[in-house]
Amino acid sequence: MGCYFRDLEPLFKEAKIEVTPENRKNIDVAIHQTIGNPSANHDATRDAVRERLRGGDEKRKAFVEALLKAIRS
Repeated sequence: MGCYFRDLEPLFKEAKIEVTPENRKNIDVAIHQTIGNPSANHDATRDAVRERLRGGDEKRKAFVEALLKAIRS
């Protein structure tokens, strides 16, 4: 888990998500819930997130909001 986190650092910064050793697992689970992919394949997860972020400002904003909601739940 989490090796793809380095690739997502700009997203975390944009969303004001502070990744710590204590919350890494919860963030990982939230990302998988948000993309609808329970796979542990880090490359596939990273690529799925990137695909959602490329959809324009509205899709990017919707993804970030869904991720934040999943993290909080």
